Amino acid sequence: MKDSMIEIIFTNDNGEIRIRKAAGSEDASGDYTAYAEVFNTTVDGREVTMKGEDGKVKLASWVSGDYTYSVSIQAGVSSESAAELIQSIQ
Repeated sequence: MKDSMIEIIFTNDNGEIRIRKAAGSEDASGDYTAYAEVFNTTVDGREVTMKGEDGKVKLASWVSGDYTYSVSIQAGVSSESAAELIQSIQ
């Protein structure tokens, strides 16, 4: 999405973490998996939707201002770890 989205990909032995920021309020994660677990939570005043399975978050998305954000975590992490990661993204 030229000029409307930025994507950062981190890769290590545990897999991949993909962070996206896009203009607008539509989901820009590109992840359309029907996860078994879906819940909303608040992180630093932002309403965040977290999705995953077996108690691990694999996708988090939220809207802040004029942008939508998403974090995809291939290996999955605890909701606390996902919240810490979200807090660092602006």
